[in-house]
Amino acid sequence: MNDQLTELWARYESTAAMLLPPLEPDDGDTEASLVDVERALGISLPWLLRTFYIHTANRKDINQSMNRIVPPNRLTVDDGSLCFYEENQAVCYWGIAVDDLALDDPPVHRGTPQWRGNKVEKWDWFVENSRLSDFLMMMLIWQCSWGGMAYYANTTVDGAWANRMYEDVTGWDRLVDPGASGLRALWRDGQLLTFGGRGDIKLNACGKTREDLDAIALYFGVEWKRVRGG
Repeated sequence: MNDQLTELWARYESTAAMLLPPLEPDDGDTEASLVDVERALGISLPWLLRTFYIHTANRKDINQSMNRIVPPNRLTVDDGSLCFYEENQAVCYWGIAVDDLALDDPPVHRGTPQWRGNKVEKWDWFVENSRLSDFLMMMLIWQCSWGGMAYYANTTVDGAWANRMYEDVTGWDRLVDPGASGLRALWRDGQLLTFGGRGDIKLNACGKTREDLDAIALYFGVEWKRVRGG
């Protein structure tokens, strides 16, 4: 472990605390249980993945609102990869190549199983994120925007306006999905805005409170077409 990894995890924790209830000591798995999993599989988890499990494994808002973290006791090694994350309909999985497990912040591959009957005949893998830290941060944003946060609203806006807004806004953290989706995100304490695509696009807002949705609308000068939560 080095200072850079410590800073990456601190950024993750602070972002999670801005958008969701802060992490608590009992939100994760234990070191002992992870050691048992490693022994059973004959592998060692990367530092960052181990840290993630220890701090967040039991948090549904972080790990089950959209896609799902694979619980430690269900981790498997398939086709040379440790599969640790699954798409919400099990269409695809995300994994770390066994050869990369010694890295603290390894690349993340996305794999689609090709089935023949009840058996996987082969896997189609490609690198979706060059760093696990990028993958975990983007998944946090996805989870928050798909039910992890208490309040949600959306509207449709002009794509050119949204592009200018994203480039010019100040006082918000920002992120572009380093994977395939191209999703862009802006957030500050208790407030999250995500959007992507071209032409007229859907602007999705999430907040800890209804007042947070109102504050986002006021800041960007938009009117929500749909609001839910509470």
